Amino acid sequence: MQAEKKEGLEEQFLRDKKESGKPVRIYLQNGVPLDGRIIDFDNSVIILETGRRLLVYKNAITTIS
Repeated sequence: MQAEKKEGLEEQFLRDKKESGKPVRIYLQNGVPLDGRIIDFDNSVIILETGRRLLVYKNAITTIS
């Protein structure tokens, strides 16, 4: 029997934000804030809709609110 993969807190949080369609603010390590909606994500990146689509690397992010 194949073991079920448990979804981590990060995946739960991002999935909830993606499904709700509500705007988020992402702060980058250099202090730049990005406002938009999460379109999709994977292990390395988040696609953010800000009027245009941005590919944001997770390792450049400090906070999502």
